[in-house]
Amino acid sequence: MRMAGLSAMSDRDTSEEVASTTTIAAVTATAMGGSGAGIAGAGVATGSAVTASASIGVTSSAATSAVENQLGSLRISSRSLTTATRRRVVSVVEQPLVRAGAGREVNEAVYALLFSELVQYCRNRVVSVTDLETKLADVGKRVGRRALDLVVIREKILRRETRIIGILNFVVTSLWKALFGKQADGLKKFTDAKFYIEEQDPMVNKYISVPKDYGRLNCAAFVGGIIDGALEAAGFPSKVTVDYIDSSARPVTIYVIEFGDSVVARERKLTQ
Repeated sequence: MRMAGLSAMSDRDTSEEVASTTTIAAVTATAMGGSGAGIAGAGVATGSAVTASASIGVTSSAATSAVENQLGSLRISSRSLTTATRRRVVSVVEQPLVRAGAGREVNEAVYALLFSELVQYCRNRVVSVTDLETKLADVGKRVGRRALDLVVIREKILRRETRIIGILNFVVTSLWKALFGKQADGLKKFTDAKFYIEEQDPMVNKYISVPKDYGRLNCAAFVGGIIDGALEAAGFPSKVTVDYIDSSARPVTIYVIEFGDSVVARERKLTQ
C-alpha cells in the first residue's frame, strides 16, 4: 500500500510538472507571435515530459533568434540615425556671416539703433567725456577677445602669429572684414613699438551726432577697445588710443597702437 501510494504521488508530480511545462510552452509561444503552434505543441506535450522539453527548446531558440534579429535591426537604425544627424548638424561658428545673394544678415539700421543704445547706456554711468570713451573701450575690449576666436575658427587659421606686422595685417584685413565688411583704410608705422590704423568715416560714428558741450568725443573708442582686446588675446599686449587727424576735407580717425616692452623685446629677438 505504501509503495502504491508513493507511485501514485510520483505520477501526480509528473503530471503537474508536465502541466506546468505545457503552460510555459504555451505562454512563450503566444508571446513570440506563434500562439497556434504553441497550443498545438502543448497538446502533444501532455503525454510526455520529454516532448514538452523539446518543444520548449525549439520555442526558446526561435525566441532568441527573433530577439537577436530585432537587436541587429535596432543597431543598424541607430548607426543610420547617428550618421544622418552628423551630416545635418553644422557648427554655429562655421556658418557664414553673409548669406549668398541675400546681403548682410544684420540691417545697418538695426546695428545703428543697437550701438546708439550702447552709447546711451554708457553715458548714463559716467560723469565726463573721457570716462565715456573709456567705458566704450572697455565694452569693445570684451567684443575683441571673442571676435578674434570667431574669425580664427571660421577662417581655419592653424598657425599662431608671433610677429607684430603679421598680427596687425590680420587685424586690418580679416578682423576688419568680419566686423565691418571691408578692410581698414590704412596701416602706418611710427616706431618699432608704435603703429596706427587709419579709417575715414568709421561705421560706429556714421549715425552719431556729438553735442557741442561734449567737445571731441569719438565713439570710435569702442573700435579701439576691439583692437586692444583682439591683440591682447593674441598675445600682443598693447595700449590703444583713439584720436582725430584734422584735414582739409574731413577728419580721419586713427587708432594708435603702442605695444608693450615684452612684445618689442620678442620682436627684436625673432628678427635677429
